[in-house]
Amino acid sequence: MEYEAKKVAETIEQYNKVFKKLQPSALFPFYHYPLILVTPETSIAINNKLKLWLVFTKIIGDLKRQNYDRSETSSLKVKLLSENLSIGSGVATRYTKDNKVLNSFGFTYTLRKVGDRWKIIVGTIHDAEPIF
Repeated sequence: MEYEAKKVAETIEQYNKVFKKLQPSALFPFYHYPLILVTPETSIAINNKLKLWLVFTKIIGDLKRQNYDRSETSSLKVKLLSENLSIGSGVATRYTKDNKVLNSFGFTYTLRKVGDRWKIIVGTIHDAEPIF
């Protein structure tokens, strides 16, 4: 089980590296459908790559307008719920190209093991602290 928890953490870290590229289609391999994205303002059910692309095109457009450069993850914790279900929670801090903090927020992902890969099925954005 410890090996799988490490794989979940690696998946989340890899997701954050790919997110920095600001290319919505590069995020496709990290999600399993249907999935739900939840923020304090809204929740969105996503059933396919096209809808995921549309959602992230808007998010990425907003970040580009804010001079986004990168995100850094801290306080990442992983809990396995079963052999193919897990939760990862941490804090993300986004920076601008001139190295100023754009924002910080907590995130909690529910992941399912699909084949040999862990994939996000629920992504929740919340106050800037991990849930466990």
